[in-house]
Amino acid sequence: MSQNGLNIRKYNIKTNQFDYIDKITVFSDKISYFSPLDRGKTEETRINDIFSRTDMAFGKGFTKKINNLTVTVVGAGGIGSIVSEGVARLGVKKIQLIDPDRIEATNLNRLQGASLKDVGKFKVDVMKGNLEKYFNYLKVDIFKEDVMSETVVSALKETDVIIGSVDNHPTRFFLNRLSVQYLIPYIDAATRIIDDGNNTSITARVAVVIPSITSCMDCCYITYYDSKDIYFHFASDVVKNQLKNAGYIKGNDKVINPAVYPQNLAVSSLLLMELMNIIAPYKPLYNNVYFDYSKLYEIETPPKRIASTFIEARKQGKSFCLNCDEYLGKGDSVDVLSYVKPTGLEKR
Repeated sequence: MSQNGLNIRKYNIKTNQFDYIDKITVFSDKISYFSPLDRGKTEETRINDIFSRTDMAFGKGFTKKINNLTVTVVGAGGIGSIVSEGVARLGVKKIQLIDPDRIEATNLNRLQGASLKDVGKFKVDVMKGNLEKYFNYLKVDIFKEDVMSETVVSALKETDVIIGSVDNHPTRFFLNRLSVQYLIPYIDAATRIIDDGNNTSITARVAVVIPSITSCMDCCYITYYDSKDIYFHFASDVVKNQLKNAGYIKGNDKVINPAVYPQNLAVSSLLLMELMNIIAPYKPLYNNVYFDYSKLYEIETPPKRIASTFIEARKQGKSFCLNCDEYLGKGDSVDVLSYVKPTGLEKR
């Protein structure tokens, strides 16, 4: 419950899924009853028909659960544009889209729903228009500012699931931290194409972070981000200049990577299937799902680390993580933006 209203999420540790909440009773001078089911009941019959095939696969309760979730997609590029539509087609009725960038011509080879006439427009504006055109019952809130702004952080704290489709380490690092601090599941997607002159490697990776259930992106056995890049990003201007002058940092310009639509489709599919598994488990919960499309038939699938091993390690005191140990569940008791604000130490 927040100051602004009734926003409820209940995650069942035993079943690793969201439990549906039928009624909330508030005991005070006057007993009050609230039902989250009242949200979004318009066109209920038609909506049930839309998702009947999904319920056939994952049970009749699946659509009921996902209807009442708020899902936030950070990054409205090639992956984000596909994932946001995929989330809507799973039955989510409220989506938050976060991206400050405008559409460029180079985006059109993979930006779903965008055309030449959209060049120059904000990505989130185009995505919102498409989604609300496809699904008239859908509520889409958009934010055209940096994810580390006070406004966006407030919105993120009210969501049920965060999906990261970003192209830089600092944002991925920040979303992982916020996920752990506010106990919000986070699913992160990334792709890479490497051509060494002899072979082309086309990879896709999805990380699943469910605070206290799985490892986070800091304590996972996989290295998800470049620590030097993160340190440089959050350093003050004074420190950045000192690092450059000392020769520790060489430029730090944004790297332009190759990207193709089919690869984004593949990683988006992996992400959406992992989201479905969180809501209605149909397989073991994995921390990381990865494939190299150029080697699908040459090597065995890389071993998957089942999330339950992380739970046991924490119970036995064998798992150590600065992020999980320090910020798990702290919520508003710790300022999630504190380490990105100037400290004044560089002036001393």
